[in-house]
Amino acid sequence: MFAGDAAPTASLDFNTHSGTIEIYAPKFQGEVDAATMTGTIENGLTAKPAVASRDGRGQEIGIFAGAGPRYYIRSFKGKILLKSSFPFKKKS
Repeated sequence: MFAGDAAPTASLDFNTHSGTIEIYAPKFQGEVDAATMTGTIENGLTAKPAVASRDGRGQEIGIFAGAGPRYYIRSFKGKILLKSSFPFKKKS
């Protein structure tokens, strides 16, 4: 799980074989390149849906939302969750 805002020039890579990858970016700006071989992608960052991969078994999505960090996300059979809100309360 990654939760927070990345530096504007960051390049973040996330890879898994069968686990879930969760990205929580409340002020999302940047680029996402995400794909699964047989898993699913839930996009809560934008209204753009994931599409079937070229072989029809998994899903992929590319998002460009202005200048900012680059998220490169790959999963073999795990789920990819892209969310704009934190799953927990931040302490003040």
